[in-house]
Amino acid sequence: MKPGGSTQAHSNTRSRAQTALSIRSSKLRVRHFMLLALLVEHGSLREAARRLGIAQPAVGALLRELEHAVGQDLFIRSRTGVSPTPAALALAARSDVALETLRIGLDEVAEGTTPTLRVGIVHHAMILHGIPWLTDMLRFASQWQLRVQVSAAPELLENVATGDLDCAIARFPSQNLAGAIHDTCRVWQLPADPWNVVASVGHPALKSRTPVPAETLLAHPWVLPASDSQTYLMFRNACMRSGVPAPAPALVVDGLQYCVAMAMNARLLTICPSSMLRSLPGPRQLKAVRTDFSIEAPPLAFVCRTEAQRLPAIRALLELVLSTALAAKTG
Repeated sequence: MKPGGSTQAHSNTRSRAQTALSIRSSKLRVRHFMLLALLVEHGSLREAARRLGIAQPAVGALLRELEHAVGQDLFIRSRTGVSPTPAALALAARSDVALETLRIGLDEVAEGTTPTLRVGIVHHAMILHGIPWLTDMLRFASQWQLRVQVSAAPELLENVATGDLDCAIARFPSQNLAGAIHDTCRVWQLPADPWNVVASVGHPALKSRTPVPAETLLAHPWVLPASDSQTYLMFRNACMRSGVPAPAPALVVDGLQYCVAMAMNARLLTICPSSMLRSLPGPRQLKAVRTDFSIEAPPLAFVCRTEAQRLPAIRALLELVLSTALAAKTG
């Protein structure tokens, strides 16, 4: 056999398999995936037939066509009904999102409504960047209606995965980026935005000429978000790395922007990204504390489902987000 012959043969075999799958899948219709969802939910051919409004033998034929297209059994038959295989559950999870996206598109066309782009943004990114991004989008994609959900990152991630959002801009934990997000989504990480411990002018922590040790710093009163927030998790992890227990904050406020506002008006420490510190209006009333207490924060990321990236409005928003994030870093 010639060098590389085995690799070429494998490539040819895979290409033929993909062609065969494409031919079989081209015969599938929306009804096949509606059936898949019903069988996963109810486990009954009779119930699926009733909900689809067709005879039970027709349901059996649809199921055989679907299984032929994917090349394997999707359900285990028994006298009491059908049970989904892992392959059926995986396919149903993806097709459910596709069906929901199709339903939204059909409703928009049927009702003559404006196409909608559903965007999720975490709170502090909305405050720092969201207004300029959305203002530019209203100019560049005027034919689209924008719907914005401002929530915590885990909720945004779940809503993108289920199809309730088209895209999200959030600070996602690295394990999510390496896991569930990449299974169904495209991810673009924005330039890193370092986080600092900050205090109002005149705070004792700013008077030290040398970096303030973590133990000394954590002995001061703090204002922090709730303990179930991602910001607090970053703070607690920084305490663990420093070998100092996380202190009970003197004040707990929902929303990083409120923590910063309180630190600016009271002798309380908090943490925030450098971009937020730079964006504060007026004279610099808040400054970064020199310390060996370091906060590791995953960068903001733009996330959308793989199929949604083809939407012109998604591409326009992504270009705006990436260009302004890069300009902010270089500026």
